Amino acid sequence: MQSVRIIFVRHAQAFVNLIEKETIIGRSSKSELTELGLQQATALGKYFKACNIQFDNIFCSTAVRSIETARLATRELSNIPEIIYSEQLEEIGHGEWEGKNRQLVYTEERINQIKIDPFNYSLPGGESIADAQKRFNTFVEQNILKNSQSSNDSIALNTNSNTNTSSSSNSNSNSNSNSNSNIKSVCIFSHGFIFKCFLQGIFKFCPTKIKSIHTLNTSITEVFYDVTKNNWELIFLNATPHLQTLPNWPTPNFQ
Repeated sequence: MQSVRIIFVRHAQAFVNLIEKETIIGRSSKSELTELGLQQATALGKYFKACNIQFDNIFCSTAVRSIETARLATRELSNIPEIIYSEQLEEIGHGEWEGKNRQLVYTEERINQIKIDPFNYSLPGGESIADAQKRFNTFVEQNILKNSQSSNDSIALNTNSNTNTSSSSNSNSNSNSNSNSNIKSVCIFSHGFIFKCFLQGIFKFCPTKIKSIHTLNTSITEVFYDVTKNNWELIFLNATPHLQTLPNWPTPNFQ
């Protein structure tokens, strides 16, 4: 059995991110990286190389912005495994709402409908938070945790055991090596909202708080699954040390 360290990387800035304040972007799977996004992904790759980060497995969403990020961030690493791409790692699907103006869609009446059961509210032709979480969790269970559990373990993503969590937006990763053979190191290049759905599932915080968690483009979030305790830990959240090397990088403002 192996414990598992999972590094989540949100994709770099894509053109669709430039309109997300007024437009519902959903998956927008064909959107490419902006010039800033290319710089962000390249800076992440240099950071990974400087830290001598190694991964046993690398998984990536099939969205263009995630693929471009993964390739730029790993191209200078040595002995990297083949990147495995999966649609299961795509962003939450907004169905018929994708591409529409937010103000026109989120009317007072619709917001009140969502508030009744935000976790299970199904978007027209799209997914609920519960749907997206199940999709992502199933991938993690089948492709990452499957070989980390004994026959007596409960499914890790459904465990009721207590978790120890900590977070930092400026933390330096201690995950620069997978030298401990009892710990499997995995990287997932994917999307901000679907990551937060996963975190909600393992740490059981209120689903309405998902939107209160902020992750910047190419930010790093690390979770650790201790197979001996059947327990998840949040090591750090939204770490962006590599972005500080970019010229004129602004201080994040989440107001």
